[in-house]
Amino acid sequence: MSANPRGEILMSPHAELLPHLANAAKEARIAAGLTYAHVAVHVQKRNGREGVSDSTVARFEYGKTWPENPDAMLAAYAAACDVDPRDLWHTAVAAASSIEPKTSRRSTRRNHH
Repeated sequence: MSANPRGEILMSPHAELLPHLANAAKEARIAAGLTYAHVAVHVQKRNGREGVSDSTVARFEYGKTWPENPDAMLAAYAAACDVDPRDLWHTAVAAASSIEPKTSRRSTRRNHH
């Protein structure tokens, strides 16, 4: 695995999952009516540093590069889109392995507790 100057991972042992993970994140963002910039702000908040741009989010969604920290990226999408990050991972793994995806909104889950 190697990283470019922006800290994005260029190769991953799980590269076949990248397009599915990117698609799950993109679908959540679009469903929430958000832009790349909204997600980039949440990534910055989670990472506690500057330098996460709209184009970094776009490159991830296009399946071109793994984010430096996939868990942080998905957590940022989840926070921005009000979904459970585990649902994003499950949707990606399900798509990669042809399992029926499960989706739930965090706000719905809160109402049941």
